[in-house]
Amino acid sequence: MTPAWTRRDVLRSCGAALVAAALPWPRRAAMDAADPNEFDLVLRGGRVLDGTGGPSSTTDVGIRGDRIAALGDLQGARALRTLNVEGLCVAPGFIDMHSHSDRSLLTDGLAQSAIRQGVTTHVTGNCGSSPAPNRPGTRDAFVEFREFVEALRKERTSINVCPLVGHNSVRAAVLGQENRRPTPAELEAMRQLVAEAMKSGAGGRETGWNTMAR
Repeated sequence: MTPAWTRRDVLRSCGAALVAAALPWPRRAAMDAADPNEFDLVLRGGRVLDGTGGPSSTTDVGIRGDRIAALGDLQGARALRTLNVEGLCVAPGFIDMHSHSDRSLLTDGLAQSAIRQGVTTHVTGNCGSSPAPNRPGTRDAFVEFREFVEALRKERTSINVCPLVGHNSVRAAVLGQENRRPTPAELEAMRQLVAEAMKSGAGGRETGWNTMAR
């Protein structure tokens, strides 16, 4: 019986292939982008896990630009760079569903600790806490959620970010640390803060992330 893979085995194998694929390679110069047999990069013989939950398959992966252009036997293909990944896993980037990198991504957008493990997306704003919204006049930099999103875009992080708006942050932006029920006006103010956050890019039920954000 073939021994089951442990989580460490999967991370080691997938991470090695993903890091190898992430290394810079030459861009096509004279290659015709319309030629289906020409690629920037070909990964040969890897164990491909496509993220659908189905069984893995051993096959080649052809990459053109920043897109997977072909899967299958690419022995006759031409590529600027070819990597032999036999014995390794090739997989889509992993999603870290519970990350608290909200602020660290603003100071280190390279996110090396993530991408070196194959993680390409962080869901932030977990545990009810997000960098925005905040009360005007506080020491925190972001009063509105859009300001936090704009700061992330300016940093140009190396990974994708799905920022959630924290319910604790929303409450504190209106009530501070008072331990009481909000008035109808205060509750409406909270609703408006959530609406502003959703329009600015916060993930939630209306964006299709409801299954993943539970």
